[in-house]
Amino acid sequence: MRLWLWLILFPLLSWSQDCQLVFQGKVIDEHDQSALAFANVSFKEVPLFAYTNEEGAFQINALCPGDYHLTISHIGCEAQTFHLYITNDTSIVFYLEHHEELLQSITVKENKVFAHKSLSTASLVGEQLDNKQGASLGEVLKSLSGVNTLQTGAGISKPIIHGLFGNRVQILNNGVTLQGQQWGNEHAPEIDPFSVQRITVVKGAYALKYGTRAMGGAVLLNNDNMPNNPHLHGAVQWVGMSNGLKAAFAGLLEGGFEKLSALTWRVQASFSKSGDNRSANYYLTNTARQEWSASTQWQFKKKQGTTQLFFTTYQAQMGMLRGSHIGNLSDLEAAFTRDEPFFTADKLTYKINKPRQFVFHNTLKVNHLQNLPKGTLDVSYAFQQNQRKEFDIRRSSDKPSLFLHLQNHDFDLSYKIRKGISHTETGTSFQYKWNANDIGLNVAPLIPNYNNRQIAFFGIQEFNFDKWQLSAGARYENQALLVKYFEKGDLLEVPHHFNNYAANLGIYVPTNLGFIYRSNLSFVSRSPEINELYSQGLHHGAAAIENGNANFTNEKMWSVNQTFTYSKGNVFHLEINPYYQFFYNYINLVAQDELRLTIRGAFPVFQYEAMKAHIWGFDWATQTHFTPMFAWNVKASVVRGQNLDNNTPLSFIPADFLENSLQYTLLLPGEMNEMSFGVNGRQVWQQVREPAFDFLGAPEGYFLLGAEISGKIQFTKTQLNWQIAGQNLLNTAYRDYLNRWRYFADDLGVNIALRTKLIF
Repeated sequence: MRLWLWLILFPLLSWSQDCQLVFQGKVIDEHDQSALAFANVSFKEVPLFAYTNEEGAFQINALCPGDYHLTISHIGCEAQTFHLYITNDTSIVFYLEHHEELLQSITVKENKVFAHKSLSTASLVGEQLDNKQGASLGEVLKSLSGVNTLQTGAGISKPIIHGLFGNRVQILNNGVTLQGQQWGNEHAPEIDPFSVQRITVVKGAYALKYGTRAMGGAVLLNNDNMPNNPHLHGAVQWVGMSNGLKAAFAGLLEGGFEKLSALTWRVQASFSKSGDNRSANYYLTNTARQEWSASTQWQFKKKQGTTQLFFTTYQAQMGMLRGSHIGNLSDLEAAFTRDEPFFTADKLTYKINKPRQFVFHNTLKVNHLQNLPKGTLDVSYAFQQNQRKEFDIRRSSDKPSLFLHLQNHDFDLSYKIRKGISHTETGTSFQYKWNANDIGLNVAPLIPNYNNRQIAFFGIQEFNFDKWQLSAGARYENQALLVKYFEKGDLLEVPHHFNNYAANLGIYVPTNLGFIYRSNLSFVSRSPEINELYSQGLHHGAAAIENGNANFTNEKMWSVNQTFTYSKGNVFHLEINPYYQFFYNYINLVAQDELRLTIRGAFPVFQYEAMKAHIWGFDWATQTHFTPMFAWNVKASVVRGQNLDNNTPLSFIPADFLENSLQYTLLLPGEMNEMSFGVNGRQVWQQVREPAFDFLGAPEGYFLLGAEISGKIQFTKTQLNWQIAGQNLLNTAYRDYLNRWRYFADDLGVNIALRTKLIF
């Protein structure tokens, strides 16, 4: 109705105003400068739109003078909105980042000269990220090539990159290294994916800037650039899921000030609540969860420098599968082989009973980027506060069995300079961490109190020769760890000192035939984490007894990471990423041939052990456009890990998988301007390379079928994006090798998700 009314009134408005302006331009792929055909170009304020031709050109006629917000979208691109003030006939060339799902370089829009082209990366941004919202961070990352997840049930997961996870993968939230109680396998990162707009995974041991704990890779979570105009913009999202009857809400507002154009702001908040999940045949009792997050970001930008203030808070409460906490040894042995876990209820509930976890995390960051005559100086300070509580089912009081407090201070300074073909970045960082158990619990803590101080220095040198790039760098870290615990009534203070080193040599070589070669050779040493050194006793969240070894020394790794990419315009893209990693003192959590009975029940026993090992494999990703509207995507991953001391496979190595997806997009006239249809299938094979001992053999392989339909509705000043997606549509009963609850229960059954996002 609104469209017809506009068509009736438009001639009158055109007559009363000088609405004869011509707006034209071209849409270009930012990376290879190729024209993007069939891109959608539309204004938010008026129902005028166009599609680009084979040369990427478009033209819109009969436009009135005034302020406009122009949105350009293309299949495989991040939709971008531009603020324009048009007073006469205008012609502009627009650049889009195409093929985000196969993107191979980190693009820092504020300073692109420091994009490290030799890195192997993958990104989720824009609609690709929106269409994954409602899931945990680990599940969101799982959609990227080369990323698996280590899970404890459905809602608790952490990324595995090239077979490495936990203490070997660094997570950064808007440039702040996440410092929480995420050292356990079942400790999910304290971040809500709703709170970020761009996720980039750096694959390989490029640890120079992100720290030696990024020896497996880094997950970079960032917001979009701050708004560049004073108008109020934002978005409202809603997600509903059938499995667990989950509901999630999120909102974002951003804008500026007309009289103070240098100051801009952004606020965000989200909330989600879900009941017990369901496998194909039964409910997973006590798996309900609830979480909320909020953040604010302020920026003051002048020509000589930019200052930013960022604050975020996150809180989550989650139940742990009731059937994973068993009372006696005979029942624990029986639980490993039952088709249905103990304590299974016959209906869904939103109650979060014991055993359960509670986490709380605050992050504050102040950053200043100063433009100097020969380079830029970047100074930042970050403060993090974290609390974790774990509640034991057999503890009669409301006191937790584990209550940890963490405070972390980070100070970072870096200097970047560009001179001719040379790009140089040097920096230093200082970190102080304080972690303590709550007093008065009358329970032996899983890990002791400790203080940790670390100072680091790094340098990166790049040379850009015409098209190809050579990079090299080094990093040094000095760490002092002071551990405090009671033994036979006496307070002991045990110091540990570690020196860590990292070095990297990388090369990026493109050719005129569409081939790109990237290679990185790295050495990284990592000091053991507190749980690897001092875990001693029952870990409630993992439903296991874990024991560390205080005599561990540095873990050392040599790695070679290669990436071969071939692109044929917008028609075909291929990426192959082989890698090899060799370890001295590889620290691994190994299942012991022991079930131990305690006053809190019966639990399996795990021991941290150091060994010589290697991990190797490859990632494969292709995208084929049969037509500009019809695409076929393929992803595959193969990982192998071996304990070289006794020639047995490592534990927690992902099984081989192959994923296929087909997508067809319709471009429509009018308000409903785009619809997409997709189907996908994921085949995971059985992990036949099992460690020397496990409590239960690896589960059988499985196939999961999924489908989705999505679309966009363009209104005068708003846009509504929607998606209906189904996972495990065949309701397959399966257990995943990397899910710690596979000992007790099946994984999730069918799940239908409805996602909407209103952009204004």
